[in-house]
Amino acid sequence: MSNMMRYLKTGVISIVTFALIVSGASGIPETSRILVVPDEYKSISAAVTKARSGETVFVKDGIYNEQVHLRKGINLVGAGRDKVTIQYKVHPDHVIFADHTSGLIKDLTVEQIHEGKPNEKAVCIFILNSSVEVVRCRVRNSAGVGIIVKDKSSPVVRDCIVESNGHSGIGVFGKGAAPTIKDNIVRFNGKYGICFYNGAGGKAQGNTCEENESGIGVTNTEACVTLKGNYCQANRKHGISFWKGGNGLAEGNICRQNEAVGILVKHAGTNVVVANNQCIGNLDDGIQFYKDCKGVLKGNICEGNKDNGILVSTTKETVIVKSNKCRDNNGYGILLKKTKSIKGEGNFCLENGKSGIKIWAKGAKANLKDNICRSNNAYGISVSSGAEAIVVDNLCEDNDWPGIWVNGKRTLVSLENNQCRGNNHSGIEFDKGGGGKATGNVCENNPWSGIAVRGKGTKPVLSGNKCNNNGAWGIIHWAGAKPSIKKDNITQGNGRAGIKARD
Repeated sequence: MSNMMRYLKTGVISIVTFALIVSGASGIPETSRILVVPDEYKSISAAVTKARSGETVFVKDGIYNEQVHLRKGINLVGAGRDKVTIQYKVHPDHVIFADHTSGLIKDLTVEQIHEGKPNEKAVCIFILNSSVEVVRCRVRNSAGVGIIVKDKSSPVVRDCIVESNGHSGIGVFGKGAAPTIKDNIVRFNGKYGICFYNGAGGKAQGNTCEENESGIGVTNTEACVTLKGNYCQANRKHGISFWKGGNGLAEGNICRQNEAVGILVKHAGTNVVVANNQCIGNLDDGIQFYKDCKGVLKGNICEGNKDNGILVSTTKETVIVKSNKCRDNNGYGILLKKTKSIKGEGNFCLENGKSGIKIWAKGAKANLKDNICRSNNAYGISVSSGAEAIVVDNLCEDNDWPGIWVNGKRTLVSLENNQCRGNNHSGIEFDKGGGGKATGNVCENNPWSGIAVRGKGTKPVLSGNKCNNNGAWGIIHWAGAKPSIKKDNITQGNGRAGIKARD
């Protein structure tokens, strides 16, 4: 074979390889013009200046020290993020700036070379009023934010590694910003892995956010932010946080082993649906709703957290807590503290270090229905310290203390049609002035009593309850307690007596 034929054959192979690199999933037409750096142009900026919309600047292996202003419709494609690095010593400013409606940045590493303290104004890739796509890039070492998306921008950022930036990995800022941030690894950043703020919207899906200060943060957003299927692990604070007017949906995320709360929702004006997430092994609560936020908590799994599975605290807004599974948490399965309007339905609280569900503090109000509280280390359901509750159709069994406990002056509870079995020592206990009524409950097979009433001024109304087959008494009350025990209560087969008044 002649030298000319060998050259032509090599050239054909190179052209085919080029086409495979820059086409396919990127959507670049194979027939578009390709400007090669450094073969045809010594710098990326020089090639970008000459390229027209729809054309591709292809960057071969190497380190390129320059700033790039990406023009409209131009595709900037590297030979691979482990082969091509664009870096610039700039503080604060950008390395790549995209302010046109379309384009592509793909298969590159973009980094800053800087010294000094973190500065939020420094950016590796700055996207302004643009729908550019950023694919398979590594973005790192900015003094501020790795990638910032600002104002009326709707880019796609996918399959990137964004790491070791002084402030946040990916920041979405301003009204009209609505990116899709998908399948990225975002780690080792000084503040957030991903954050949405100041009116921004958008979607983050399938990202791994680990070892940042917080995984994903949403604050002061007019639009709804959707977080789906993200994995937030081992962050120094929260896995996911919505606060100061952050609104949206958190669904199907996994938040585990974070050093504070798995998912935090906080402040007035914050409204979030938190659904079908897994919050496991966090060093505070699994999920926390706090300070006048509102929303819905449904279908979440909260287990093995160092404090509570779910905490709803200090809110005047209605919060719905439905069909969650809270298991093996060191604190309560669900703690409702200083809350004005809680609807808790169909939750499963098992083997928690304290009670399954606790309603606590003056002014707290809750409706509990169809919950299962089993094998907790304290009470199944506890209502105390001036709280009010309607507790209907719940199952409380095999807890280490009474199945349902009503405790303290001004605590007022209506207990209807609950089943309390196998609890130590009683099925239901009213104590220390706890008031209200117990109607139609089944309290059986508890080792001591079906219903116990104790403490001066404790005077609930007991009617239509079935307190059978308990170890000692069906219903027992102590001196000072003055329950109203109606004749329609059934107390059969108990170890000592049906109804007992003790000194």
